[in-house]
Amino acid sequence: MLWIIGKCNAATLADGGEEGENYMDEFLAEYDFSEAQELIDEALPDFTMSVDELLAGIISGENVLSFSECCNQILAAMQAEWWERKELFAVLLLCGILASFCKNIAGLCENKQIIDLGYYFIYLLLAVFLFEAFTDAADIVRECLENITAFLSALLPSYFLAVGMAVGTTTAAGFYQIALVVICGVQYVFLLLLLPACLLYMFLSVISGLSGEDRMAGILGLLFKLIGYVQKTSLAIVGGLSAVQMCISPMVDGVSYGAAKKVLGALPGVGNITDSSLQLISGALLLIKNGIGVTILVFLLFLCLVPAVRVFTIVLILKVGSALMALVTDFRIVKCTDRVGTGSMQLLKLLVTAFTLNFVCIAIAAASRGI
Repeated sequence: MLWIIGKCNAATLADGGEEGENYMDEFLAEYDFSEAQELIDEALPDFTMSVDELLAGIISGENVLSFSECCNQILAAMQAEWWERKELFAVLLLCGILASFCKNIAGLCENKQIIDLGYYFIYLLLAVFLFEAFTDAADIVRECLENITAFLSALLPSYFLAVGMAVGTTTAAGFYQIALVVICGVQYVFLLLLLPACLLYMFLSVISGLSGEDRMAGILGLLFKLIGYVQKTSLAIVGGLSAVQMCISPMVDGVSYGAAKKVLGALPGVGNITDSSLQLISGALLLIKNGIGVTILVFLLFLCLVPAVRVFTIVLILKVGSALMALVTDFRIVKCTDRVGTGSMQLLKLLVTAFTLNFVCIAIAAASRGI
């Protein structure tokens, strides 16, 4: 998709000739990406391209995203996270074996309280490692959401200024309001409500497994559904508002621009010259708008890619570990580990949902154009 947009931008620029390039260089000089560049350097130290270089590559039609490079980053992040979490996987298997051993020798001992006490020590040891893995995953998601919010807060004013110049002020104001709603929603709803709800889900899962009676199954199920409903509702609201805005605002600006263009074109003597100049200027502004929009989408992808892979690796370790433990050990340990893995999966869904909300909002704004 990005390659196609880049080729279209290059073709449009070529049609404008040298004069179109001059217009675009003059307009690009008005934008300052220094604050966004500082955030990118801090969040993505391994990313070699700057914001200006990436924007120039997109406008010129270069292939800025390499599929093999993305796959290599995913594999490298997964491998690094696995080597960091291999002790967790070993502890899961060891605790499962020890719990199975305690359960099997319980009938051979006269004092079963010692066996029960040993089982609880094993369970608490497992709970400590599960809590550490889950909090690490929550910290990864929190840091990623904060980076997304800071990056968009720094770059979106410049982007919607370009949208206003290329398409119209009504379109820019409408999508900017939706973007602010998304940023505030990610900052307050996701960070201050859903993330603590996932932590509460994990804590209640450990407590429920320790009692052995699963009295909190109803609370856990309700909490899990509420988290999912909030995410789905957020996607529906942002997608619906963006679609409605896309149907109305560009048409209003397009009608105004079309009327002004016809009036200027009807002027005797200068009509044709004015019409050609307007086409070159509007084409350059549209290229800048699309270029900045795609640049934001690319950086959003890279901001979320590695954290999502890291959290997915933690989920995979917990799920595979609980599946192997289920072959030999007590159901309480298996259920606790599986529920913590499910809570970690919810963290991954939070990250993907936040990325999707911002991606949809910016992609629809980038696709808007006047008549």
